[in-house]
Amino acid sequence: MSIAPPQFNFENGVALVGGGICTPAEFHSVIKHTSNLVGIDGGTQTIIDYGFEPDLIVGDLDSLSEEYLKKYRHKTIQILDQDRTDLDKAIGSINAPFLLTVGVLGDRVDHGLGACNILLKYPQKNLLILNNSDLCFLAPPKLGLTLPLKERISLFPFKKMRGKSVGLNWEIDEIYFDPAGMTGISNYCIDTNIQMEFSSPDMIVIVPNSNLPTVIGELQETDFW
Repeated sequence: MSIAPPQFNFENGVALVGGGICTPAEFHSVIKHTSNLVGIDGGTQTIIDYGFEPDLIVGDLDSLSEEYLKKYRHKTIQILDQDRTDLDKAIGSINAPFLLTVGVLGDRVDHGLGACNILLKYPQKNLLILNNSDLCFLAPPKLGLTLPLKERISLFPFKKMRGKSVGLNWEIDEIYFDPAGMTGISNYCIDTNIQMEFSSPDMIVIVPNSNLPTVIGELQETDFW
């Protein structure tokens, strides 16, 4: 049985740090955009290792040392619901203009799929997940992006769905997307102004993480599902 998580509201964006691989470049790319740091259980160690302090720690806390449990007890929210991952618990507990998540993709396929599951589970939240190369997010109903010419943009559907686009090398208007059939991997831009529309909240967009500042800004101007 799932337990309703406590809710924490932030006026500005939040960086959530998981306990997986998080390089200095990944970490510093997100703190450029927000000073609010949330440790996802063992991800607290990463925040501290890079010389920062967590504003909040969320999870079942089985990966947090006794030292930090004691030091940050006033900032610690333990959620013991075993039906959800710590990432799910953290995302479900936080409301903010945008959520940047690192340390959850790493180099494991199962962790990557788990992160995509969270993107699909919270279509109403402006959630972005990145690693050392890529930036992933759920496509809103209408999406406009300003990207460099010939920039890689991949689309992966998690249900059968349709879309429309302007500015891609392979436009998607005539495509019936299907996770077991046609996908949109390794498309690229032939215009710097990309416009897309999607029929349902089931499409993951993947672009190089160098586009993080642009994506954050443009998604904040977008209506979500």
